[in-house]
Amino acid sequence: MWPNRFNIIIVTLLALLIRLISLNQSLWWDEAINVVYARQSGFLWFITRYPLGDFHPPGWFALLWSWGNLFGWSEVSVRMPSVLFGVGAVYVTYLIGEKLFSKKIGLLSALMLAFAPLHIYYSQEARMYAFGAFAVTFSIYSLVRFIKEEKYSFMFFALSVALVLYSDYVTYFIFPVLFIYMMCFYRQLMGRFVSSFAFGIVFFIPWVFIFPDQLMNGQRTALSLLGWGNVVGGSSIKELILLPIKVLVGKVDLYNNFLYVGLIIVTTTPFLITFIKLRKVLDSRYYLILLWLLVTPILVWIFSFIIPIFSYFRLLYILPAFYIAVSVCLYRFSKTSFQILIFFILTFEVLLSSVYLFNVNYHREDWRGAVQFVDQKMNDDSLVIFRNSEIAAPYNYYSRFLQLAIPAYKVVPVKTKNDIQDLNNVLQGRTQIYLFDYLKDITDPDNILETYIEENRFKKISIDNFNGVGFITTYRKND
Repeated sequence: MWPNRFNIIIVTLLALLIRLISLNQSLWWDEAINVVYARQSGFLWFITRYPLGDFHPPGWFALLWSWGNLFGWSEVSVRMPSVLFGVGAVYVTYLIGEKLFSKKIGLLSALMLAFAPLHIYYSQEARMYAFGAFAVTFSIYSLVRFIKEEKYSFMFFALSVALVLYSDYVTYFIFPVLFIYMMCFYRQLMGRFVSSFAFGIVFFIPWVFIFPDQLMNGQRTALSLLGWGNVVGGSSIKELILLPIKVLVGKVDLYNNFLYVGLIIVTTTPFLITFIKLRKVLDSRYYLILLWLLVTPILVWIFSFIIPIFSYFRLLYILPAFYIAVSVCLYRFSKTSFQILIFFILTFEVLLSSVYLFNVNYHREDWRGAVQFVDQKMNDDSLVIFRNSEIAAPYNYYSRFLQLAIPAYKVVPVKTKNDIQDLNNVLQGRTQIYLFDYLKDITDPDNILETYIEENRFKKISIDNFNGVGFITTYRKND
């Protein structure tokens, strides 16, 4: 028993070490806005009012606020909960594989998930996706304990339901899968299953009173920003096809379409070969994994015709199912074929994960570099302008001028035509402007702001590009 337990400890530690690499990269917009509001707000306001503008349950926000106030607000600190959830998902994947199939299948599944490029990426993001993936994985593990009628399984499953409910709305689509599975294979346990499920829902009742306001606010946002649906997700065939591609290659993208297609073909081939053995492994245990892997994303995609929520990163929680399915099939091959397939699968995972971890071009939006660039050039006559209704949260997080509240420094956020008209007075006495293009396609696709600045006798003198942030255009007064 000890060698097997030692092996999963090694895999778990390996998953942790991998997820600590490049953890201090710059916060991007969504991370920064959570952190900025968390560090300047009270707990109750942050978990009840802030989520009205960030369409997610309050679980992640409660965790972020508590963690940040205990351990600080650095990039590494605020990402550590996601790291731990990512590592936790690796370990729980092992437990599922072990309980359903065998220790060796559990170990192989955990090993592949530890190196999975997409899972690594979102295990390093200060958002709720790794939390949601862990919650769903834990719910499957709890269900396995439940159907085996193990000790405390009723409370385990109820806890897992509450965890899913508080993590992310898209994780809720695992619930129909659980009900379908129980109805098909364990109908005799349905009464106890429903009771445990209902007990888990009880913990979520306080949020039910706030959710209607959150839903209304989300609908208003979608109507006011018509391009927002394309950002948060959609129901297109393209999005559906993108899901398995991203599951395999992660965030790595190539500007050359032919090379990218070649990468996809090479990467997917070992997995396609693996699933040749699918028919030989179909039983009630494997159907649970297939329902989790296949039915859940289909349900999310169908629902996206009503509300646009289908995006590959929101379905991070199907990755454990994918690697368990692969592991079960792999062990149906001969020893030589098994070793060859494992070699290629792990090699591709390591290479693709390394591209993200060690190549800054694949890191998150470089707000730290962009803000440092502007801060170093600022003077009393300078002005920073954003195409949004408030100061960009990453700028708020990184700018030493804002943190020191230097009165001569002014940031003008711009979103509507009225905001642009109000710029007239602000521009008086200014000799230099730094205009951020971030979110330009959503808030100012017709370049109304640029036209207005140039009409006020400002001349474009330079354009600088920062990874993910986009262009910063520098204007100088043309006297």
